[in-house]
Formats: sequence, structure tokens, C-alpha cells
Amino acid sequence: MTLPDDGVQSANLLQNGDAEAGAGGAEPGTLVAIPAWSRDPDSAFNVLQYAVGELYPDVNTPGSPTRANNYFYGGETSADEHITQRITLPSDWIGRIDASTVRVHASGWFGGYFDQADTIRLTLTFLGAAGTTLGTTQVGDVTVVDRNSLTAFLYRETAAALPANTRAIDVVLEATHDEGGTVYDT
Repeated sequence: MTLPDDGVQSANLLQNGDAEAGAGGAEPGTLVAIPAWSRDPDSAFNVLQYAVGELYPDVNTPGSPTRANNYFYGGETSADEHITQRITLPSDWIGRIDASTVRVHASGWFGGYFDQADTIRLTLTFLGAAGTTLGTTQVGDVTVVDRNSLTAFLYRETAAALPANTRAIDVVLEATHDEGGTVYDT
């Protein structure tokens, strides 16, 4: 997630957006820490290694050509699952943000399993100094039709105007379960 403006671009503001900051789980039922993200105590949202294989995505699953070792996994429960992260915007960008010239760009590789209708999305909520919501945007929700009923990751991106007076962005990576597990990688 970056902030481009008039030829200047911020660094990626999303920490551990690629699921590589920690060790991925070697099996789906064993939860691992997800650095920089918050997970509800009873949540099954996880990070798995591509090496898990079998019915799970592996290095040969269609997806990012620059993938590394891990991917986000929405869990095996029937409940919708999510992880969150709050990003405080860089102070040297405040003037540009308040002049309403900044757009936020978010992208990633979103997917799902085989012919299951589960989806995963990244939602950005723009917050003012007092925590008031100034706007939202989202990216993801790759459908089973988009994937041709295959286990796959598809690239999705979005760009949205960052509202004036935005000081933070709440990021939610949410897996919606209709039938099984959902996956995401950057």
C-alpha cells in the first residue's frame, strides 16, 4: 500500500503485507504469530507455508511470480475471519494529504480453493485525527468464476483519493467463508 503524489511515492506502508515477517505454519490447524497484524483470540486466520502442499496452495499454484515462502490463510472454520492493522500516516505527507492531492494504492494476489465460493478482501478505512471515518475502499473478492474453479491467486489493485485530514488507515484483511478456506498473497 503506497501513497503516490505528483511523481513522489511513499514506501509500502503496510507492514508484513506479504506474510513473510514470521514463520508460516507447517500445517493448517497450528496457528502462528502474524507480525504487525492483530488477530482476535478465537480467530483461525493464519499464515501457511507454500510447502504445506497437498490440498493447499504450493509454489506451482497460479499466482505471484515473486512469491516467497508464505501466504495468508482465512482458516478452516465456517466463521468469517479477519486480521487488522492500523497505519499512522507519515507526518511529512500531511500537507499533501490535506491538499487532497494524494491517492492510496493497494494491491495483492487474492484467491481461493478449487470450486469453493469463499472470498478474501482488503478493506482500507480512512480515519481523521479523532478516529472519525472519512471514507473506505477495498480490493480483492476474487470469485470462483474469476478463478475458473481452480485453486489460484489473481492480482487485484485499487486506487482511491485519500480524503483531506486523514491521519491513519485501518486495514482489515477479511476472509468470507461460504464453503472452506480462502487465501491471499502479495
